[in-house]
Amino acid sequence: MAHIVEQSNFKPKWYHSILVRYLMIIIIIITVVAFLAEYFFIILPYVNQTRDGGPLDLSTYEQILDEQEQYLEKLQQLQVESDAVNRAELEKLNFVVANRLDMAAILSQLESLASQTEMELIGLGVNIGGEEGSEGTTIAMNLSFTGGEYRTVKEYLSTIEKNIRIMDVTDLSMREIGNLFSLTVKSYYIE
Repeated sequence: MAHIVEQSNFKPKWYHSILVRYLMIIIIIITVVAFLAEYFFIILPYVNQTRDGGPLDLSTYEQILDEQEQYLEKLQQLQVESDAVNRAELEKLNFVVANRLDMAAILSQLESLASQTEMELIGLGVNIGGEEGSEGTTIAMNLSFTGGEYRTVKEYLSTIEKNIRIMDVTDLSMREIGNLFSLTVKSYYIE
């Protein structure tokens, strides 16, 4: 047998009638609030980053790109200029500052300069080492000569000064009434 259930009378509450009557307006308000929240909390921070040098500012990246293009143009110009350098000119540079240690060439130059002034090389000491803060290395040579009168010493120093290779005289002494002459000459090379 079927059982009949008695239905109770449903009495809506006051908010039920408000929800039914204003449902469309409530949905629109919730949607607008959701869009505003998304705009202010998600979209607007990214929009602000695209302005005034922010991390997403396109003008900042355009400026960096322009600087890099200028740098590239300068490098290309430098490449053209370096390709135009004559190899003979580069070889002349090797005479001024050698690109490697060549003791025989340096000693040969110093001895030939001494022979022009009638002095004879009688002693040699060599110290090879780098100086702090320099890109190359130095060679310090202690040389002793006989026949070192004042005039010949002056001529020898003048020829060292006029020599194409860079050389610095760091120490100078004369003994035995101008007969013995010793000096320290420093030359340079690039490793």
